[in-house]
Amino acid sequence: MVSAKRAPWSLESLERACRKALPSATLRLANLPNEFCADVVLGDRPKIRVDSHQIGVRTAVIHELLHVVLDEDLIRFEPVEEVLIEALEAAVNKRISGSRRRVAWWRNAIDRKLRIRK
Repeated sequence: MVSAKRAPWSLESLERACRKALPSATLRLANLPNEFCADVVLGDRPKIRVDSHQIGVRTAVIHELLHVVLDEDLIRFEPVEEVLIEALEAAVNKRISGSRRRVAWWRNAIDRKLRIRK
């Protein structure tokens, strides 16, 4: 099967895709086992849990949203998927941190998600 040709991913398009995926996801803070800082259950409405005592919330949310956004693209890379996601997470977070506007957008979007859960 030949897939439709898409433009290659850029940091901008990855961040945009994560922004687009956030509204359909549920997000909650949770105490997770020590070996997990965050996790995601994929599906139509991804469920993201973050242990904010182990990792920054935005960092974890971006990480888990990258799993959601790149799920099909990473199938061939399953043995090294986590390594790739961690590298992309760092790059996307660096991009976000370079802009007060982007930092504010993510802070507000995540805060709204967490308020919905209360």
